[in-house]
Amino acid sequence: MGPVIRAYQGYLVSLLGNAPSTLAELGLAPRKAPTPLTVEQKATAAAKRAATRAARHTMGSVQKKAVTGDVKSVVITPVAASAPSATSPAAAAPAQGTSPTGSTPHTS
Repeated sequence: MGPVIRAYQGYLVSLLGNAPSTLAELGLAPRKAPTPLTVEQKATAAAKRAATRAARHTMGSVQKKAVTGDVKSVVITPVAASAPSATSPAAAAPAQGTSPTGSTPHTS
């Protein structure tokens, strides 16, 4: 059965609903309801979900908040600050009577 025919059948089922009499007139069978899982199948599925979460280390938002780092094994080494270089006040301020460019100011 081609994809066009399957798409058309899906369109008809969505248009007409899952009424067996209406679909039988068009030669279509109604969609089957999924069979309910047994207790053993539910238990197996739950165990597989738990095993997958454990293998992938997946957690919910509440579990993620509970995860903290091991601070005891972290060693913090302080960084020694270098001594500030002392500059003389004469070198820091320009001399009186000179411009910032080093030339003498014009006087009239």
